[in-house]
Amino acid sequence: MMKRIIVAGLALAVLAACNKDEPGPSPITDPIQEAPVADFDVTVNAYGIATFTNKSTNAIAYRWDFGDNRSSDRNSASVEENPTFTYTRTGTYTVTLSASNGYEVDVTSKEVVYSR
Repeated sequence: MMKRIIVAGLALAVLAACNKDEPGPSPITDPIQEAPVADFDVTVNAYGIATFTNKSTNAIAYRWDFGDNRSSDRNSASVEENPTFTYTRTGTYTVTLSASNGYEVDVTSKEVVYSR
């Protein structure tokens, strides 16, 4: 019998402490993520060194493909924000940048020409 009185008293105390006019806890929401937009500029000097300037917006991670598939022993990709890459042969290369905000990915490609 004593347990029932204590439990009933605690239930009344909890109910009395709750005020329906007071706002409850704020709901947890994910921040709205703006879609990433991939963009970049590139300059190539006479020695084949390409300097990439990342102009992407709303992105936190990047993946570059420099389009140099002719050299099997070289890595033709990077995850740096503003990488450099050295082309060893003259030609036209398709460079692809993928930019991600952690939820979405945007991809853009540009032609890069290396001529001596």
